[in-house]
Amino acid sequence: MEDPVLTHVLTFLLRDTSDHKLRDIHLKGRNIGDDGVQILVDALANGHSSKVQTLNLIGNNVFAAGALSLTSMLRSHHVPSLTKLQLQQNTIGAKGAIFLADALKDKQCNLRHLHLKSCNVGVRGAIALSEALASPHCKLQDLRLEMNNIGDEGCRHIAQALCTNGNSQLYSLELKGNAIGPAGAIAIAEKCLQSKSTALESLGLNDNSIADAGFAAIASALQYNSNLNWLFVSNKFEKMSQHSVDLFIGALFNDTDPNSVCNGSNHALKEIYGIPSDVPNQQRIRRLLRFNKLGNFKARREKIHLFLSENPTCIQTCAISCQLVPRFLSVVGRECHGSLDALFNHIRENPNLLPEGGRDSGGGVISKETLPRVSKRSWRRGLVNGKSDSANRFEELDAALRCHNQSSGSKRK
Repeated sequence: MEDPVLTHVLTFLLRDTSDHKLRDIHLKGRNIGDDGVQILVDALANGHSSKVQTLNLIGNNVFAAGALSLTSMLRSHHVPSLTKLQLQQNTIGAKGAIFLADALKDKQCNLRHLHLKSCNVGVRGAIALSEALASPHCKLQDLRLEMNNIGDEGCRHIAQALCTNGNSQLYSLELKGNAIGPAGAIAIAEKCLQSKSTALESLGLNDNSIADAGFAAIASALQYNSNLNWLFVSNKFEKMSQHSVDLFIGALFNDTDPNSVCNGSNHALKEIYGIPSDVPNQQRIRRLLRFNKLGNFKARREKIHLFLSENPTCIQTCAISCQLVPRFLSVVGRECHGSLDALFNHIRENPNLLPEGGRDSGGGVISKETLPRVSKRSWRRGLVNGKSDSANRFEELDAALRCHNQSSGSKRK
């Protein structure tokens, strides 16, 4: 150990922590080495440190032996409250990562945050950590593996593990600067972002050469994803192309038709870090991301508003799903984009656009009682074009639908 005085003081403090209620231990850059880690672990094992939650050992010249000492502590019952371990800038290597991975698979380990930036983990270490992530006992929520050269292979194993473990709690994954190419990005997209079993909210892929093929896979997967909030894809060596920006716009705003705007667009992603400031559609993608920051419901409403403003005749020409009619009524009425009469007549005169027999997916007759309450409130408050007799208009629509139900039933007979 490089600093015996520091270790002695640390040991003394930890042996008398019953009154200090020590929560966090920060030893960044103290260069205590593997021997210092072992002394620290021994001190934590004396029974007076059960409330320690964070252990910061950034830049302390720790190698695989130090990681092994930490592993024994994580697998014991001495520090059950320890949830955050910061080991950035320590050369623990693949061997040290394997030791830590074994601890993560243990029921006794309560670690939630593991930071291993610049630890020379490599592909072997990434594979070991992926096996831990696939374990049903792993409680990890935040994994940072920046600059560890895990490559496409390591990325694929991590993605597969998150897809395999249906109970994965990992919400943040940082893979900046790991020599990941299109193949690794595609694996992340197909295994993580398209899977409903993953809970990723933040994904970091900065400074990786994922190229247009990787961006295309991620953008396509985003249409099926409702969890990811933050995506980091900036690259100081390779700027995102206009084509890739357009792909992300298509994922955020699928304007093929009104139904795709609501059900085929991503309404969860709040920020994409890495969009070039000089691309033509930069303002448009920023606007769509601002919509998503309003929340799922308001994002859908704003995108419907945008769609109607860009396609003013869609009400007369598009087949609108019955389930989406209330959303369109609300936007049409409040923003005055299009004609309420046109929409009303379009539904009444084209009953074939509705489900068979005018019934909803649950088998009930589509009426004012079965439509979402938010639409009913908006209608009865006269928000649609400011009509005071809108309730009567609602009754008329309901009667038209019931008439269609009766005619459909007589035809079957």
